Amino acid sequence: EETRTLFANHALTTEVANDLNSICRGMPGRLTVVLRAVDKGAALSDLLNEAPTELPELFDFDWRQVPQTDELLIRILALLVHDPRPHTVTDLSELLNLTDSQIREHLSIINFVYTDEGTRSVRFANSGIRNYVAERLKDKKIGVQRLLVKHLLANPAAEESLLVPQYLEECADYPALLDLLTPEHILQI
Repeated sequence: EETRTLFANHALTTEVANDLNSICRGMPGRLTVVLRAVDKGAALSDLLNEAPTELPELFDFDWRQVPQTDELLIRILALLVHDPRPHTVTDLSELLNLTDSQIREHLSIINFVYTDEGTRSVRFANSGIRNYVAERLKDKKIGVQRLLVKHLLANPAAEESLLVPQYLEECADYPALLDLLTPEHILQI
């Protein structure tokens, strides 16, 4: 309700107000940053979609929670942002060769990722912080894709193994992609 009051001069739908409140975490200082940008002519819908690049200061505070020396947490976050599929704590532990308790321990130091009680998926608080983290960890994308390819090739009967060609193409591993497209391998899938 405070968000709607602050943005009273701007027609906000309930959905936009909720997105804005989520991205700004209801913090008046963050909301004011967005309000100033909108008052200067920026379209609110564009700001919400482009918040990680247009207003990175909204997410800098969250990012500072991530110790840059915590390689395990960075690997977990990189996997979450660079693989569009939902992941449970167990999925993450299997992919990263860690225990469930290690995953939970590392995620417990940040407040912008949570486990959805209904689906048990590990999720970001909002798409803005997810996109911001993806931008910060863009140098980890190829490594994540290679990890996923390795895991999926070890389980060729899994439905997700159909994603292997896409991952190989995205990480520009064309020789491996050509090797994958042999008749024998296609019959396995």
